Amino acid sequence: MDVNNGCTEDEITDRNSVTIAYRDSLLSRYDGLKYFSYTKSVGDDSYSMEIETFPDTISVSEENGIRYTVIKRNGLVLDVRQKGDLFSNGRIYCKHSEYNDSCLSTKVTWFLDDTIKLLSYEETAAFIKDSIYDINYDGVNDLVLTYSIGSSTNSDIYLFGHNGMVLREKVLRNYFPLLDGEFIQSDSYRSGIVFFQKLKWNELQIDTLEQIYYDVADKRSYIVPPLEIDENGTYVKNKEAMPINKMLDKCYLNALSKY
Repeated sequence: MDVNNGCTEDEITDRNSVTIAYRDSLLSRYDGLKYFSYTKSVGDDSYSMEIETFPDTISVSEENGIRYTVIKRNGLVLDVRQKGDLFSNGRIYCKHSEYNDSCLSTKVTWFLDDTIKLLSYEETAAFIKDSIYDINYDGVNDLVLTYSIGSSTNSDIYLFGHNGMVLREKVLRNYFPLLDGEFIQSDSYRSGIVFFQKLKWNELQIDTLEQIYYDVADKRSYIVPPLEIDENGTYVKNKEAMPINKMLDKCYLNALSKY
């Protein structure tokens, strides 16, 4: 493999990827693909470079310590790699996104230290965003994936440990954070009824603080479901359901208005 005189090779990926060039390193040829031209821009804390090969274009850049490598073919993004201390925990992670030809879905795989596969998932049309932050207040950043499922918003939560690994996965619906690790999960229970849960993070566990069924039509709250299904499959009033003699806490109404 040929390298420009005076340049050093920083990292070579497998045959299914393309060379990652870093700063002043520039590969003139990789696996028989001919190098045509490149442009490079270097700043104090960032750099970018574009390599033209046949039939791909490889763009390499770095910003705030995160290296980005983007591979395009005929203007379409095929492959994106983000590498660095993505969770701000002193460990090096790689987020590898592979786009299919129709661009209708993306396969995403996360690696720790380039060799340990942590998790993999598909980003489809239902996918909204991914976020990295300490969701359970244990001092370690976590990965939160948000999806739109019908009229609800689902959160797939990957809880990380101090060892940099995923320790537990949680799935929550219509997640609405409060203070001090508390949050509300809400779900449509039956016709016009919303099931609220006030919960609290307890490291990798979740404690239940309160559960309420709320009738949106009559604006009343219940401990047990106010509706049940009879033998004919029809919604009828639950005779055991007595309304709670107090106003619904404002935090529940705020959660309801969000979703």
